[in-house]
Amino acid sequence: MASTATHLQWRAELDASLARTLARARQGDVDEAGLTSLADLEAFAALNLEPMPVDAVAHLEVGYARTRPYLEHLTRHDPAHVVSISERDGYVYPLAPRKILRRVLDHALDHLNQLEQWAKWRDDGRTPVPTDGWAPSGVTFDEDTFPLTDAELAAWLWRIDLVVGLLIRRAASLSRAQLDWQPPDDGWTLHRVLHHVARWYGYAAWLDEALPEDPHARYVEANRRLRTQVESLLSTPPPPETAFYGNAGRQFTLARAMDEVFAAEAEFQATGRLVPVASALD
Repeated sequence: MASTATHLQWRAELDASLARTLARARQGDVDEAGLTSLADLEAFAALNLEPMPVDAVAHLEVGYARTRPYLEHLTRHDPAHVVSISERDGYVYPLAPRKILRRVLDHALDHLNQLEQWAKWRDDGRTPVPTDGWAPSGVTFDEDTFPLTDAELAAWLWRIDLVVGLLIRRAASLSRAQLDWQPPDDGWTLHRVLHHVARWYGYAAWLDEALPEDPHARYVEANRRLRTQVESLLSTPPPPETAFYGNAGRQFTLARAMDEVFAAEAEFQATGRLVPVASALD
């Protein structure tokens, strides 16, 4: 963790930057999509600034435990209403109840298959074959906005629990050498893959914790969430053997997250917009 002086600087800068951003937004010559993007960046930062186990298998277990309550609540939401949230690079996640269920299940299945293919790649030199049927998060099918009954949700949860359990058990059977093996194409290690897939909550949270659609209100709420999480981390340091993980399964520090937030705030304050860029946290 950073020093006490740095903590005080962060608190002061969060206060000052919030005031500057709101003043810039009130000028009226800003890109509202940019303010929405800034809000989404800060909402994602707040979500990701929850300490997770450094042990990848434990992260799978904790990550799914964090995710499942969101899945249990999906029948509370309008099945046809699509809620969108964007990453720092501009990638947009359109989410609805059935789509969240499909993405969580597909995510587990896809990476369970990846564990098997990577083991053969490492041990026998068999180059992996891309899986058929997988669709990226930005793709929404007609069925993703169909009605969802309690009985259907129960059936989805049974399938998801089963596949996630298989993934966790298979991951637990891998040696450290298998987890850390670097593929010859310089792709992701399985250790990184597992930290990536453990973030199911990155899909599931955004209906129960939906941000306001109005850009100004969205930014105020996202900034509040970020400030609350940062204050919590400063008052209660994370336990040992935990870290923060971004969507790409890499560790990042609180200091690096704050740097990215302040840089994005400064860009919006200076230009009235936010240009999509690759996140330093991924």
